[in-house]
Amino acid sequence: MRSRLTATLLTTLAAAFVVLGPLAARADAASSAPSVVLTGQTSAVVASISGQSPFTLSMAVRGSAEPLSIGTTLYSRLTTRSGLQAALSKAGPTEELDETRALPTSCLPSSPHGGVALSIDVITSSTTAPTLAGGCEGSSSAPTLDLHCVVGNGSCNGVYPLAINVEAGGKSVTTMVTLLTFTEAPAEVPLRVSTMLSLGPTQLSDTSTGTVAQLLEHDSAVPLDLGVAPKLVQRLETTTTGRSSLSALVQAVTASPPTREVLGAPYVSVDPGVLAASGLSSQLAFQLRRGDTILRSADLAPTNTSTWVATSPVTASTTPALASAGLTHLVVPDSSLAEPTATSLTWGQTFTVEPGSTSVTAMAADGILSQEATSDTVLGAMRLLGDLAFLHFERPGLSAPQGVVVDTTASGASTPFLSAFLGGLDDNPVLAPTTLSGLFSQISEGTNGAPSSRKLADTSPSTPWSAAQQTSLRTTQQQRLAFASAVPATTPILQQIDDQLLSAESDTLSSPERSFALGATSALLAHQIAGIAISGNDITITALRSSIPITLTSETGYPVTGVLRLTSGHIDFPQGSTFKEVLNRPTQSLRIEVNAITTGDLPLYATLHTPSGNLVLAHQRIIVHATHTSVVAIFLTIGAFIVLLVWWLRTWWRKPRSRRRATA
Repeated sequence: MRSRLTATLLTTLAAAFVVLGPLAARADAASSAPSVVLTGQTSAVVASISGQSPFTLSMAVRGSAEPLSIGTTLYSRLTTRSGLQAALSKAGPTEELDETRALPTSCLPSSPHGGVALSIDVITSSTTAPTLAGGCEGSSSAPTLDLHCVVGNGSCNGVYPLAINVEAGGKSVTTMVTLLTFTEAPAEVPLRVSTMLSLGPTQLSDTSTGTVAQLLEHDSAVPLDLGVAPKLVQRLETTTTGRSSLSALVQAVTASPPTREVLGAPYVSVDPGVLAASGLSSQLAFQLRRGDTILRSADLAPTNTSTWVATSPVTASTTPALASAGLTHLVVPDSSLAEPTATSLTWGQTFTVEPGSTSVTAMAADGILSQEATSDTVLGAMRLLGDLAFLHFERPGLSAPQGVVVDTTASGASTPFLSAFLGGLDDNPVLAPTTLSGLFSQISEGTNGAPSSRKLADTSPSTPWSAAQQTSLRTTQQQRLAFASAVPATTPILQQIDDQLLSAESDTLSSPERSFALGATSALLAHQIAGIAISGNDITITALRSSIPITLTSETGYPVTGVLRLTSGHIDFPQGSTFKEVLNRPTQSLRIEVNAITTGDLPLYATLHTPSGNLVLAHQRIIVHATHTSVVAIFLTIGAFIVLLVWWLRTWWRKPRSRRRATA
């Protein structure tokens, strides 16, 4: 029996080894699989007189257990944007043009971008004799990629997919596809590219903000717009590391004022159309004013206060709301337009939206570019630059400039992408970086065959807040305004209430979240008011004409000015019933002259309200016990005393003299 059990156990273990052994080996292989990352690339290749143009790829190899080799495959020039997207998809590019043989990474020189550098000689004819240095160290010439075109007639201009093939032991390890841009000469009318870099309130840590600031200072020659979230500034100001990063950001912005624009920003991201539809158009101006105050306090004063970058759908309500706030330029998401920019050849020009205000000029943010700008890798940056170059080559002969907006958000992981992208824009032969204000000034409506107006996808007004939310906001605002008349203007709680109300307007909140935020703000104000009270102890007076004490208490910790009003149907106030008091200590008493009309338990109502009269700070019902002794009672008492005294004297006098003497 035991031998049978042992045999069964051994059989089971052997089977497990057969099944799990290959899986474990596979897992070990996966854990030791090399990682190849693109760290740099020539952003654009310009034809030379010699017919040779240098092109360099920089790659970092990590985790390789065996020697690796890197080769490339060049594919035919892209002719459609859908073809470009397909080449970058899993399907990959087609129509191979040329390739370079795989070279060991061990023989490649180091790259200043990190890793090793593979330098390639881009030629346009097989008859060109390569003389440029490149390839392995010590090699007499670089590997070549032949475009198979004729320079001079424009047939070479364009964007070419380039596959980077990594091999180990003759087997493919990984392949990545980048884009090679080739131009016969720098463009006479390059594509205007406006980069809007958002520094959001949550995407950046205190440390990574400083890293982004250093990057911006390093690439200070490239124009761009910064959308700095005011809440990010507030957070950075609370820590030592944050303040240091904020200082570095200020330095990066002010070092090259002409190339750096700081956009005017609302306190939180809001939807102007929704605010307008809710009857709250004025709130947009409040949002911008608060954002401006915070940015200026950090030495990041907005230099572009006329442009709004929409983060929510644009509707018929949007541009009228922007116009009422003094904004004249709008960057509209491609998804908000009836005809997406990506599927049209009439892109790249400014326009007005229909329906909407004609005083607001718009520019579309290409949806594909926006998606590509979410990358955090150098490869992603090169693909974005290649797509931008493709847009230029799509319509190369235009006499009037056209432009695009690239909207990207900085994060802790995005610095490689940002560095490569900004570096690729610098001195690019077909792309001209510019600020948003520069873009709107250089691009005209209706040029290059583009329509001067474009229809919105949603022509109806935005969906408003619920009636309860609108009422809640307005009520709290009115109460806050009244409360402000009772406290010093610099009292921190006032700004805290304002900021919470503005935060409740965020377009990132769901309806239940907004209701909760509004309720929390109302509760915050109510808590402040609850710290103010009038003592309710009963008071006794023994004369109809007297004075009574009224005690006021405050737990707020800051001075509160209130108007005390007394009312009673049975008590008069000879010196008046209204008194202005400043509560600057926890307990404060005052004496009030009163005239009781009658005796008994007399109710007195004390109300403390704000100087504006629109908000009750405290209310109390006080019982005044009024008693008094009348003149008749006084005379009767005196008379009784006299009668008693006379009776005593007569009694004493009638006693015998001897007894009187004894008594005496």
